[in-house]
Amino acid sequence: MGRVIAGAKYLTPKLPRRERIFKGETPMERFEFIRKGVSYQIVPKLQDITRLSRAEMIKILSVSQTSFNRKLKSNDILEERDAVLLSEIDDLYEYGLDVFNNEKDKFDSWMRTKVIYLKNQRPIDLLQNTLGVKLVRDCLNRIKYSNFA
Repeated sequence: MGRVIAGAKYLTPKLPRRERIFKGETPMERFEFIRKGVSYQIVPKLQDITRLSRAEMIKILSVSQTSFNRKLKSNDILEERDAVLLSEIDDLYEYGLDVFNNEKDKFDSWMRTKVIYLKNQRPIDLLQNTLGVKLVRDCLNRIKYSNFA
């Protein structure tokens, strides 16, 4: 979808929000959802949305491929810290798509490109903990508000 000129303003049509993987609109609702336990079956759903490969997801969750496959197959429950991290990644991707005007290919390309603000690291490589997710979000804020200083 392109931009529509209305007077001197540019309006970008908003696409409907996608259904959230981590249920709840508020942080407290998501907290309660996570506290009840989140199945490993949520991981492939998040991979579909984020386009993260299996290897990238294994790196984010800090597990071996064997453990990952076993937990996925047996429908294990994610550890709470992993569920929180995946929830934050889910939020980050929703925000990133908003910043990139819902152009998924451009956002995915940016996530895999070295960024000077991130000390020449790829944003996707920082998703292993909540601090890294925050750094990527801060970088997206700089893009959204044109703050490159």
